[in-house]
Amino acid sequence: AKLLKAANNAKHVLSANKEMMFQIESLYEDTDFKTPLARSELDEMIAKAGMETALQSTIQQALVNGNVSSISEVNEAEVVGGGWRVPRLHKVVADIVTPAELGQHLNGEEAIAFGAAMIGANSSKSFRVRKMWLTDTNSEHEYKMALSPLNPGGASVEGMNADWQRAQVLASKGHKLSWKKAVKLHVSFDLKLSIFEDGNLLETIDITGVEDALPKQQKKRKEVVDGALAADPNLELPSLADLPTVELKFESDSSGILRLNKAQAIFETLKNQTIKPKAPKVASKKANTTTNDTSTTSNSTTTEEAVKTNSTDETNSTEAAASPVEDDQQPTWKMVKSKAFVPLSQKVEYQGYPKPMDEEEINKAIRKRKALDKRDQRVKDTESARNDFEAYIYSSRERLGGDDELVNKVTTEEMREGIMKTLSESEDWLYEDGFDAQLEEYKKRLDGLKKDVVPVLFRADEVELRADLPEWVTKKVASVRKVLDTVLTNRTWVANETAWKVGNDTDDFETWFKELQEKQEATALTEEPAFKVLDVKKRLASIGKAANQLMKIKKPAAAQPKKDDLLQPEKLRELIRNITQNDTTYDVSKLDKMSSNELLTEYLSLVKPDKGDAAKEEGKEKEEDTAAAGSETSEGTSDTKKDEAEEKPHDEL
Repeated sequence: AKLLKAANNAKHVLSANKEMMFQIESLYEDTDFKTPLARSELDEMIAKAGMETALQSTIQQALVNGNVSSISEVNEAEVVGGGWRVPRLHKVVADIVTPAELGQHLNGEEAIAFGAAMIGANSSKSFRVRKMWLTDTNSEHEYKMALSPLNPGGASVEGMNADWQRAQVLASKGHKLSWKKAVKLHVSFDLKLSIFEDGNLLETIDITGVEDALPKQQKKRKEVVDGALAADPNLELPSLADLPTVELKFESDSSGILRLNKAQAIFETLKNQTIKPKAPKVASKKANTTTNDTSTTSNSTTTEEAVKTNSTDETNSTEAAASPVEDDQQPTWKMVKSKAFVPLSQKVEYQGYPKPMDEEEINKAIRKRKALDKRDQRVKDTESARNDFEAYIYSSRERLGGDDELVNKVTTEEMREGIMKTLSESEDWLYEDGFDAQLEEYKKRLDGLKKDVVPVLFRADEVELRADLPEWVTKKVASVRKVLDTVLTNRTWVANETAWKVGNDTDDFETWFKELQEKQEATALTEEPAFKVLDVKKRLASIGKAANQLMKIKKPAAAQPKKDDLLQPEKLRELIRNITQNDTTYDVSKLDKMSSNELLTEYLSLVKPDKGDAAKEEGKEKEEDTAAAGSETSEGTSDTKKDEAEEKPHDEL
């Protein structure tokens, strides 16, 4: 390994330098090896190893596989990989491909990664790239077929004997994958098809149905011909082939698997074809007809031509029906060639090679895989259920069997002993008879343990949560009432009924919570609590949310007065009173002493205050709103979510 690593390193170094020091530490018995090495020595080693000859033969074989007769047909050659970095090999390849230009634009690793990325992008609908049409080739194998009579003794074909055979190349070396090919031959007997890969027999296929279908099709054809001649003895019939055409359709998929996709026999027969007569041509009238005589002459000429045409058709029609042709041009018929397709049966016999899976076998394999996946998933679920059952036993024993004051408050000694006994029995069962139990059994026993343990843990946690609940409720109720006071005082555009409803809900909550506390005081800690802390917090949180919604109601835009109202003193006084109705510091009595111009000036000063004062007023209002609703917004939802999270460990211990 040391020698190989050092040799590769020397190849890389000498590709860029003419000389180097070749050295290996502790090559043998802690002895270091060191010697100078020149690029010329490496070139001599390459020549002695015959690598130049091997390169030349490899390139020539590539030209043959690519159906390129001479290197002169190559426009450009590209080297990919690390070997081109060796100057000697680079020169040898460049001399071989001359006059083509030798390119060094691709890195081997980058070319593979880039090509894979492009193919993946073309195959995916998530990327939009220029479409690349890629076709793989199989240059290693050649496929041939051989045909012979299935029953040599029974074959009887004109011009053929029992030794009749036919061979044909289906795909030569270097062919493209995913191809189709049809082979047609004229025979009257069943066939044996042999398919070869590189001269080795892959499979034989018995193709039957030709000998059975031939007399039936000949009988049908004779009946059609006799019927046609009976109708018209002088009827001319087209010539028909005596032998059927056997068509074999081969197909190779993208994996290179060759199969006979379809086999059928094609028989030539006859059928009736109706011929609709062409309508007689009518001479067009002249555009500038001015007299009735001209029109009459034109119609007369047209009638004569039509009669002449009908007469000619009746005389020359050798394909017409026996019934006479009427003046209204009855349709005629004739006998034309037709084809009858008869599917042929295939019996495949594979010769020493793995049999490709058909559709039924593929579906069976898919069903089996799904069944195995389902079984594996059940094994995982069973192991997970067993681990959950075991973990629940240990965690419950640690909580109930320790010195947990809360657990001791909500249980009696008898309760704890009963639960601990159940846990011990469950543990014994798990390690003795239950280690190989089924999934349903683990779930059933775990649910049984939870029925005993979860109520105890729930009561213990509720005791701890109830200790801080009154203080929390008092704080939240005060926050809600502060918001209501702010709304009723500063946000006069909010309907009083809406704010009063929130206030009534708050009063109802306080009454309800007081009743719950009284019930809880009368309930023993070992019994089910009179209420859940989470229910209390949820109800109060919904009230706080409703209070916050009041703070979000925007002030409606003031109604714009009519132009005529601004010219009437009484209207101006009414507008000013409406604007200042919540301002206790404003002296309304002075309005009666003002003139029209003074009233207008006063109104404009009220509806268009100084921007600085307006900004200060708005900021002050926002500060009051924030102070009123800040604590409610920041604490209302988070506490409820926290309590919801704290309730889950009872069931997920």
